[in-house]
Amino acid sequence: MDPVEAPVVVEHSNATALLDPDGRVCTFLPPKMISQGMWDKVEHPQLSYSLSIFEMQVVIILFTSKLVHLATKRLGVPLFVSHMIAGLILSPYLLGRDDEFKSLAFPEDSREMLGTAGVYGYMLYVFISAVKVDATMIFNNTTGKKAISIAIASLLAPLSVGVAVFLVIKDSIDRTGAADVDDVIIHKSTLFLLTMSHYSIQFPVIATFLYELKMINSELGRICLSSAVISDLVNHAAKSLLLFSISSSSSSSSDPHDHISTGHTFGTLAAIISLVLAAIYIFRPLMFWAIKRNGEGRPIKRRYISGILIVAYASGLITHELGHFATLGPFIIGLVIPDGRPLGSTLADNLDTIASGLLLPIFATSIFWPLNLNAGELTARAHSNEHRSAAAAEILNILLIVVTLVAKAVGCFAASCYLKMPPVDALIVSLVLSCKGIVDLANYSILRESEIIEDNFFITSVVYTTICATVVSILLKYLYDPSRKYVGYQKRNVTNTSKNSEVLHLLTCIYRPDNISTVINWLNACYPTREDPINVSVLHLLELIGQVSPVFISHKDKETRACRSYSENVILSFNQYEKHNQGTATVNIFTAVSPPELMYEDICSLALDKQTAFILLPFHQKWGVDRSITPEENNTRLINCEVLEKASCSVGIIIDRDYVRHQQPSSSTSSSMFNACLIFIGGKDDREALILSKRMAVDPNVNLTVLHLKSNNYNNEASHELSWDAILDAEELKVCKYTNVEDQRVKYVEHHVNDGFETASFVTGFVAGYDLIIVGRRKGLASPQTSGLSEICEFPELGALGDLLASKDLNLSALVLVVQQ
Repeated sequence: MDPVEAPVVVEHSNATALLDPDGRVCTFLPPKMISQGMWDKVEHPQLSYSLSIFEMQVVIILFTSKLVHLATKRLGVPLFVSHMIAGLILSPYLLGRDDEFKSLAFPEDSREMLGTAGVYGYMLYVFISAVKVDATMIFNNTTGKKAISIAIASLLAPLSVGVAVFLVIKDSIDRTGAADVDDVIIHKSTLFLLTMSHYSIQFPVIATFLYELKMINSELGRICLSSAVISDLVNHAAKSLLLFSISSSSSSSSDPHDHISTGHTFGTLAAIISLVLAAIYIFRPLMFWAIKRNGEGRPIKRRYISGILIVAYASGLITHELGHFATLGPFIIGLVIPDGRPLGSTLADNLDTIASGLLLPIFATSIFWPLNLNAGELTARAHSNEHRSAAAAEILNILLIVVTLVAKAVGCFAASCYLKMPPVDALIVSLVLSCKGIVDLANYSILRESEIIEDNFFITSVVYTTICATVVSILLKYLYDPSRKYVGYQKRNVTNTSKNSEVLHLLTCIYRPDNISTVINWLNACYPTREDPINVSVLHLLELIGQVSPVFISHKDKETRACRSYSENVILSFNQYEKHNQGTATVNIFTAVSPPELMYEDICSLALDKQTAFILLPFHQKWGVDRSITPEENNTRLINCEVLEKASCSVGIIIDRDYVRHQQPSSSTSSSMFNACLIFIGGKDDREALILSKRMAVDPNVNLTVLHLKSNNYNNEASHELSWDAILDAEELKVCKYTNVEDQRVKYVEHHVNDGFETASFVTGFVAGYDLIIVGRRKGLASPQTSGLSEICEFPELGALGDLLASKDLNLSALVLVVQQ
């Protein structure tokens, strides 16, 4: 405020600001920041300190946001959409219309502080989103071509239709003389900018949307992400040129304050280009130098993080002073920072929570508050002379919103169908790319503050953005079913593979380095031969940190330095295994980097693509040298449970209770005997385990014992023997009984028990001395042999017997394999 025009402020102890007759806000200097306590000025309980007001605003915003999300998350509404809805609820159009609430919670002079914190958080959010971008996804052989085609359709279709509608409507209005639309939209460049804002695809919005809907590591998610990256980059470039065009056009303005020379415009453009080049050729090499200097495997030093943040915000200051968006600078710097480990992941770990969880909800609320339109003001506007022109322009804006949204959806759908995607998948892609978010709200707010669009345009646009995000979220919640891809495919298992004399396709997963020797020991026990070879797909699973786009790499097709460094031990170990079993075992190694809660998608998809018959999953617990159990995160256990539920083939969970074995990995050429025991009760899971055991027994260095547990209850046993499962069980066991006579390496033992407790007592003593114990999971099968054990089961995914053998109280040194057909 100009000090000459400022009103005289008289000290007042009951309020933080005064509103003079001209509507200007007057605040006290120095401002009152920190309260002296709750008992300070008890007679005047109204909040009168900046920090106290800001703290209360943060609490109100976060509480409202969480409350909205609690009410809408069952409908499939993501958290960031809840932030937008909460901001709209607290805005001057709903709760903010109440004068008492507004003066108490959002007084006039506090909004600048709230808005500053929100903009700071939004710049940080844009920076982190850019850091997570993996530009290589554009050139991905699988999704790159599809993404480019869909991105082009999503850009050209709405732009061409929107411009055509504008020209038709404007010509009609001009001929009838109803209103002069050019009074509201001054320049054609402004029209293009507004149209682009309506149909633009924002990468941070799409990435957050896919992550919260658990679509990010599906093939559809990868296509949408790649399309969003391409579209967002093109939109940024086009908007920059249009802003410069608008600035340049102001040189013809009659107002001397609006005059900007063409030389200044091109100077600004040159400065932006220089910033981009400096980021690519100076700042990015410095980042690689910092990573190298920091040392591989070591945490990134704090001084590097601080330096990066200083550069990011300094670039925002530069672009803002140049007359561009303040977020452009952090976006450019974020793009050139290497995504993923170690730098991108460290930045995300340190900054993502405060940016997305705290500051972004504040920003979503603060952008609604600059407009304070009460009923009287709206009525006055409606009766003003400019009402007809504004109404015509508003109708045009609504038409632009509708036609660009429909054109973009139709364009994406048509392009997807042309690429031979199923209609349902094409519809999902078009809906995802039609989603709007907080970045779109920010763009509309920036256009309004830059006086490129007026208040009525802003109101309509933000309401459209909020409604669009909510409706699209709900529709996709009911349209997208990740398990649909597994339905209708023939179930594959070891039993059918053995009967058809096919190559046994196996998929083994590696969560931790100690899983490598466990898996190789089990593969050696499978005894591949030239007559009965195996094909092994090894999937190394890494958590997605510091980047948005999941990564899936075949190490036989191409090498990626970052992923290879983290998968080096896996690659070397299994290449050595393949070399030792040349001609009998083929190994393909993959690395998947994705969120832990979605890793099961990578496992199940790879199993489906490779026609896998059996998936081997390491157990989530780890036994130490002193037989103690090292606590592990529940992520691995959740992955195993999801795979058991979703996989279209047999699944095994392997438990390694022998730490010493890691120091002495076995070899298929070893002359020492390997003792295996199968515990058989009955059912398809036990039969699958039996088929797998008989394959192992072909190895002359393997001794196999089949322990058949039978019930002493005659009635139960008699009824079981009449079932179809019992007939199949007897047929498979017949081979073991005959082999028991001919080959001393295979033993068949029967034992009768009354209940599960007798089974537990006998089994815990019987299995001592074995190297490998195999059991079936037997989910949903009740029998006297396991009665009472299911009620005390700690790990239901292992079944009753598997849980017994995984007990920490059991003194056992062996591999335990739990099989589910």
